[in-house]
Amino acid sequence: CNQTLSSRTSSVYVIVSNTSLTRKEAKPYVDLAKIYDYSIEIHHMTNQYQNVHGVPDWKMEEMRKKHQIYTLEDFS
Repeated sequence: CNQTLSSRTSSVYVIVSNTSLTRKEAKPYVDLAKIYDYSIEIHHMTNQYQNVHGVPDWKMEEMRKKHQIYTLEDFS
């Protein structure tokens, strides 16, 4: 990720999906985007979606309980 951001020469979109359930997990991505002056948008899934990766139901429930809603202001 560092290499991709530091070597950009034109408009580039970097999408980090389904990896940051908590503020603590999202912080390194937000910090890196700020270092390289990327605009940041945070979107949270608000509906039920199909489990296309075969993750066990118990793990999905564990992830749901862990999930925090955060906004960009939480990283100021």
